[in-house]
Amino acid sequence: MKRRSAACAAAALLLQSLAGGAGAATGHVSHGNLTWTLVDLDPADGIAPSLRFLPPPAGPLGAARAYVSAFAGGALHEDNVMATGSDPLLAELDYSPAAHTSARVDGRADPATLSLSLDTVATLEPNGASATAWLHGGTLPFVLSANTGVTFHSTVLLQGERGSEPGIYDAWLASGTLTVSLDGLAPGGSMFTDYVAVTLSPSPGDPVAVDFTRELTVDYSNRTGASLTGDVALLAIGTTAIAPVPEPGMLPMALAGLALVGWTIRRRS
Repeated sequence: MKRRSAACAAAALLLQSLAGGAGAATGHVSHGNLTWTLVDLDPADGIAPSLRFLPPPAGPLGAARAYVSAFAGGALHEDNVMATGSDPLLAELDYSPAAHTSARVDGRADPATLSLSLDTVATLEPNGASATAWLHGGTLPFVLSANTGVTFHSTVLLQGERGSEPGIYDAWLASGTLTVSLDGLAPGGSMFTDYVAVTLSPSPGDPVAVDFTRELTVDYSNRTGASLTGDVALLAIGTTAIAPVPEPGMLPMALAGLALVGWTIRRRS
């Protein structure tokens, strides 16, 4: 968490260096609807294709985890929350009207009902404001039968809106990620990922709002005569920031700061 917190703090300091008007930026991400399809790669072997999920590992690896932060009133506020077993997770920081962020995980008793959602809201105040949420649904271990291909699917909803008032800098970064890790494969070839990301900023050509759904897909073929173990995980990230337009030469720095936040939380996922 140290590198992610440092990146958020850097972005907060950039916002704090700017000076005040009115406006708001909001974002929502939901990720879930995990499904899978199986293919029999060798019908003659007599093995019925199967995918069996195992109980989540004990400790942080199998836990749902959330990091939330809010920059409001010239100060950065942060929290880390973890939920083990099948317990739901809720992490929230409310510094309204300047900043509000919330993240939750539900349906952890069954991989098919696992659901992640997060909301970030930032409303302009003299020192600027931002809200960030990083959400991991927990590791879901599985056993894949021999000579079986599997395709995992999940659905990501991304909804964001920024103000269009003159003299306001506001932006939203968000992503959803589906990751599958497999045991016993060569290093560097054991993780498979699909993700979707979106950015709203005052850059020319960027829209004021987005609202779309994307299906993520990861597939793998176990072409061996033995079962294979692995795990699947869902992640969601959102960062919203708003501030007065800075002095000439400061806007590129602010954009770089927000890009740093997005890059850092992407690496940590």
